[in-house]
Amino acid sequence: MSDQSLELLFESEAKVKLLKLFLRNDGFKFTASEVRSRAQIDISAAKSNLEKLRLAGFLKSYSKKEEKIIVREVRVVKKEKNKKPKISIVKRRRKKEVIEKVYFINPHFVFFNELRDLVLKSSPASKSRILSRSKGLGRVKMLVLSGIFLRVDRQLSRTDLLMVADDVSEKRFQKFLRHLEAEVGCEIQFSLMSSDEFYYRHKMLDRFLRDILERPHEVLINKLGAL
Repeated sequence: MSDQSLELLFESEAKVKLLKLFLRNDGFKFTASEVRSRAQIDISAAKSNLEKLRLAGFLKSYSKKEEKIIVREVRVVKKEKNKKPKISIVKRRRKKEVIEKVYFINPHFVFFNELRDLVLKSSPASKSRILSRSKGLGRVKMLVLSGIFLRVDRQLSRTDLLMVADDVSEKRFQKFLRHLEAEVGCEIQFSLMSSDEFYYRHKMLDRFLRDILERPHEVLINKLGAL
């Protein structure tokens, strides 16, 4: 283990994302490409920070061989006498053996318990950032946090995030969700409904909605007035 373990652990936002990813998914193993996708960072940052965490002693790794299909687009020029050359794009596939590193938590890391407690007890995500990113998704009428955002037992919560909004852009909402999950470090249980659906459920004393609003929660946006 390096004598600069703590410095190696907390030197960047990308590394904090990786710590959350591994600690909130204890027992899971990830390659650099999987980390890139889950943490929403570029591949070079993923590889660099994974190696730093390995050098710090927080992660262990092993190499695995995997056969991948490589697709490459090739420009083919066909020439015929007295005719204009024809250019076409051809996709060529070939098999390539790739060696990838697989990373996983070292449970014997000297600061493992303290680090796990620190990360899991800290705020999973910035509330101001959640509010900022929710703009432009559509006409957001209500945004309620629960579950993992309040650091309560997720088994006692029906959802982590409730959003009531109209005219929601599906593409933007999925992007919002990916960034939020990258910051939190795990998949988020969410409920998205329109204003009409919310009012109907509220009027019918819907059990699902009542459970969310009667159990621990925090309201970030409420333009509906009904809680």
